[in-house]
Amino acid sequence: MNERTALLVTVGMGDKTQLENSLFSPFLKTLLAGKWDKVILLCSLETEPNARLLAERHPDVTMQIETLPRKGDEANLDRCFRFFDGVVSRLVEQEGYRPSHLTADFTRGTKVMSAALALAAASHGIKQYRYIDGEKRNEQGLVIGGTEKLLELCPEHLFRAQRLSLAYNFLKEGEFSSVHRVIEDDDGPKAPWLLWAAEFWGAWDRFHYAAAKKCYQKLAGAQKHKRPLTMEEFWPSEAQMSLLDQLSRAEPSELKPELQADATRCLAADLYQNTLRRLREGQYEEILLRLYRLVELVGQIRLFEHGIDSGHVRKDDPRVQAFVQSLEQPPKLLSGGYYELGRESVARLLDHLKDPFAPRLMDLAWLGLNVKSRNRSILIHGFKARTAQVTEAALRKSLAELRSLLEAESAKNAAWMEAAQFRFLEEKE
Repeated sequence: MNERTALLVTVGMGDKTQLENSLFSPFLKTLLAGKWDKVILLCSLETEPNARLLAERHPDVTMQIETLPRKGDEANLDRCFRFFDGVVSRLVEQEGYRPSHLTADFTRGTKVMSAALALAAASHGIKQYRYIDGEKRNEQGLVIGGTEKLLELCPEHLFRAQRLSLAYNFLKEGEFSSVHRVIEDDDGPKAPWLLWAAEFWGAWDRFHYAAAKKCYQKLAGAQKHKRPLTMEEFWPSEAQMSLLDQLSRAEPSELKPELQADATRCLAADLYQNTLRRLREGQYEEILLRLYRLVELVGQIRLFEHGIDSGHVRKDDPRVQAFVQSLEQPPKLLSGGYYELGRESVARLLDHLKDPFAPRLMDLAWLGLNVKSRNRSILIHGFKARTAQVTEAALRKSLAELRSLLEAESAKNAAWMEAAQFRFLEEKE
């Protein structure tokens, strides 16, 4: 399929006494160096007559004159850019031209017009630029006719800077996978650090703790002065690495009994911050699942404090025997001689053990949200979202209540929740 092409050209005053050499001849040179479906002449109120002369001299070429609306716009970078940006936007968004098939010639016009066109073109991903220079100039600094030479430009450094800036902004928004899609292999010394940050924090955000720790170890030996100053905000603190070290260990049930509760607290702290990040993204259904799991984790923490693993409740424990006997419908005894207790059964067992947190784990009305509905979410067993009518304010309130519960459960939780926060993320209004 043949793609339509367009040439954008700034139009200047030229030398009124030598329009042929200063205006018409240079324009013809850039016009003939390509095939164009349309030529857009970008001019000021003062240079519009010249644009009309150019259009009259080339009646066989489709030309479109775009004039800056106000006198003096050609000397105002912001207004000039806004106007040229609008012209390019219409070409791309309304007329269907691809940026890869547009060329910007910023030879003529004021310096501000040239800069504005270059910036507008770059912002839309146009990579073909032209500038007509000359081997000889007259006393006024204008190129002498016949000595013109057409320079084809591709400002790769500019586009590299754009890619790096975009990757940095993706990091600041928590869009970790997007960083890998915009950075190219030869994007300079800062690129590996951006890719490293995306890999490290992306793995942590996915709960791939061991992968995040391994990623950190790859660059842990790099001396601080070798890291770009702009990357310092993405470097984890000692408290964060201490937390990650705990998160990347074996599962709590595989640890020594005295370590199990704290290991689960670390998981709860990280999940809490992970839930806040999903709130930033508007992932309400994901938040519903995480809220339920956080309540469940608090129950598991409390049981670990009593020396009981909810996933491996021993039937020969006298406390468990008394609890099972008190139930009308006892849990199923598994072949290994132990019980697996769900969230509600854990809460009832804690109540039997007189745990101070049992009342809040049995009745979840304080959350202000029916987290039990998560079982009928489209993400579990249901066929529709359960948060369609839930507001962000309601979710924030539930998360605040959970934070209060975690802080009340143990003084350690506040520090771990602080360490689990990705501090570099842009704050949402």
